[in-house]
Amino acid sequence: MSLILDALRKAQQERKAIYVKEQGKNFINFGKPRKAFYFILGIGLCLGLIIFLLPVPKKTGSDYTKMVAAKMEKPLIDFKDISKEMQKKPKKGELINTLTAGKEERIKLAGEIRKNVFSKKDKEINETKKVDNTMASKDSENVDIMVKKSNEDRIIKMFNRAVLETNKGNLDTARDIYLKILEEKPDCIEVLNNLGVIAMNQGNTKEAILYYRKILDKLPNYSKAYNNMAIALLKEGDKKLAEEYFKKAIEIDREGVESYINFSGLLRSEKRLKEAASLLESIIKKGYENPNIYLSYAIIMDEMGNINEATLYYRYYLRLSSKSEERDKVLERLKILEDRNITKNP
Repeated sequence: MSLILDALRKAQQERKAIYVKEQGKNFINFGKPRKAFYFILGIGLCLGLIIFLLPVPKKTGSDYTKMVAAKMEKPLIDFKDISKEMQKKPKKGELINTLTAGKEERIKLAGEIRKNVFSKKDKEINETKKVDNTMASKDSENVDIMVKKSNEDRIIKMFNRAVLETNKGNLDTARDIYLKILEEKPDCIEVLNNLGVIAMNQGNTKEAILYYRKILDKLPNYSKAYNNMAIALLKEGDKKLAEEYFKKAIEIDREGVESYINFSGLLRSEKRLKEAASLLESIIKKGYENPNIYLSYAIIMDEMGNINEATLYYRYYLRLSSKSEERDKVLERLKILEDRNITKNP
């Protein structure tokens, strides 16, 4: 039995040996799987190293353009368009791509930028100058206004001083002040008028008339000048012309009390008492409470023999008037009239 088994085992080993020999022609038997894995890995690394070390063939320009065109619908840079743009002059404020522009274009670009910068600076400087000039002109105007106001204040003070000197009776001093004012303001109407009044009070009637004529040449509707001119003409004895000037003064200024009083004096001097009384009544009816109006009307009533009216208006005058020599005379006349009235009516 053992021999049979040994014979069978021996025959089986011989068959295996024949099979392995035949299969060895097709592949190598490593015996173990791990050895096969490392063998394949080594072959792969060798192939990769060979591929890495081999030189890469260069692409031509046409191949590169075709490859880019295949990936993109449009090229990144159109060199034809760039050359056209380089020939164009840049617009004001427009920047050119200096990377693609040529040397001349970059020089032009620098010039345009420098020009724009300096023109902007010049504009700012001009604007600053305009502002400075405007401020300077405003300052100049303010200074002129201040100087003008200062001069006017000084002249007003001089005028008031002249009036004060006139009231004190210092006519020469007042006259000198008025003449100084005329050197600065030759057309000052009030100064010319007051110089005429001073000339009349000093007996220089013709000089006064010259001042009043200057006023009327400059200001034809100045009623005070007409009134004063009439008074000067009265002193010169020209009553007819004086009357015309009084009428003109009243025509211009219906509220001018002095013209009414002076004109009534002219009428009274010519014994035109009714006209004089009517003239004064027209102003009294307007409600004026003026002592000189009351006195003028009382004198006219006294001369007309209307004692009651004369006495009444003398009293009106005394009520409004202050102490003066004229007031004392009125008191004496009123006493005489009252005594006469008592004698008539015991």
